[in-house]
Amino acid sequence: MAKGPKFTRHFIPLIVSLREMGGSASAFEATDAVIELEKIPEKNWRRPTKMAGLM
Repeated sequence: MAKGPKFTRHFIPLIVSLREMGGSASAFEATDAVIELEKIPEKNWRRPTKMAGLM
């Protein structure tokens, strides 16, 4: 298995999702689209929190 950041495995699904949404989306819309496209189980979801200053 290749070494490096694991989040990069979501780059292609993100690009595909953004294209399907017309080229732009909010962070939450893009996240939801990638989760749906990749069929990521709910137990593996991580959401930003208010503490992270992203909401």
